[in-house]
Amino acid sequence: MDLGFTAHGQTNKAPVIYTTMDFIILLFAFLFGLIIGSFLNVVICRLPKGKKINGRSRCPHCDSKLAWFDLVPLLSFIALRGKCRHCRAPISWQYPAVELTAGALFALSAIIRQQEPGTTPNLWFTLLRDWVVISALLVTFVTDLRFQLIYDAVILLAAGAVFLLNVIIGAPLLPLAIAGIIGMSFFGLQYVVSRGRWIGAGDIYLGGFIGIAVSFPQILLALACAYLAGASVAIPLLLSQHKTWQSRIAFGTFLSAAGIVTLFWGNQILDWYLHLIFS
Repeated sequence: MDLGFTAHGQTNKAPVIYTTMDFIILLFAFLFGLIIGSFLNVVICRLPKGKKINGRSRCPHCDSKLAWFDLVPLLSFIALRGKCRHCRAPISWQYPAVELTAGALFALSAIIRQQEPGTTPNLWFTLLRDWVVISALLVTFVTDLRFQLIYDAVILLAAGAVFLLNVIIGAPLLPLAIAGIIGMSFFGLQYVVSRGRWIGAGDIYLGGFIGIAVSFPQILLALACAYLAGASVAIPLLLSQHKTWQSRIAFGTFLSAAGIVTLFWGNQILDWYLHLIFS
């Protein structure tokens, strides 16, 4: 069934027609993203405390066990008006923010991949690859921002899954390997030169993971975007004396955001840049 919706703003291209199945996939991606986002909150909250990921969820304030209807992604937060059912303590906005962000990014992935030529035969594997990347980088974004921690186990597990999915999709292996080596070597060299003062070991694994996720030469764009974003935040903080040159910046947060941007729009940004340079 053709619903007749078209994507606007495209030139010299046939209009993109959205079918009922496209919208079903989009809705599934969003709802699945909400569910995964709820699980990511568990990972984000328990790993820094050394707790196991499995086990019943409890209120961090009164330690009451939470029922299933208190854990429905996004809806429970709205129904409870952002407060624990038992002690009425406020629920952190991190929970709905991570759930909604995961849902939106999963849905965005579905929109982008359905429009790409040649993706259809491997659509679900491509979406699964994207969702693993998004999940790992979203966890890293929050844990590095809040606790300045990057978990090697999260990155390495995701890297193995993403590499396997890229093989299934049929992505060229040599550019993936080159990008992974560049990502790790870039931060590995800084780690050795500074003896761990500039960056942590987790940045090395994160750089390699993003390389495997976005391939070459897109990894160069991801690194450039991360440093530009980091500088745009660090320089005002230094000038306002809220930070000093000895302060640590959660660079994994910027690198995670840059990795997601590059995953979705890396080719378009590189094409625009090269056209700007050589035109």
